[in-house]
Amino acid sequence: MSAIDLPKLRTMILEDGRDDHTGLYEIIWSLNTKYPDVARGAKVTAAREVVLDLLRDREIALFTNRWASSSFVPVPLEREEEFASADQAFDDPTDAECLWYATVCQNLTSVE
Repeated sequence: MSAIDLPKLRTMILEDGRDDHTGLYEIIWSLNTKYPDVARGAKVTAAREVVLDLLRDREIALFTNRWASSSFVPVPLEREEEFASADQAFDDPTDAECLWYATVCQNLTSVE
């Protein structure tokens, strides 16, 4: 069984969330491609660990969205860890609400 490279996973998550909202389930799909022999539970554990670190560092923000909707609702800051820790947070999308993330721009400067 291959161990999941957490620093690479962190980089992947940040890159994937840079230009658009990305479903938390997509992290697992990417890990399925990179680590096909690793159990789903280990993938979810690794993804959750990195997502929670990124939330604490304010490098990503969480949103809720209904599948195929373009309306992303920010998760309140004080509830982000609760939402990301939920058992279903990384499940495949359904018609129910699911979690998405986006990278937070931290160093906005104006160039004229």
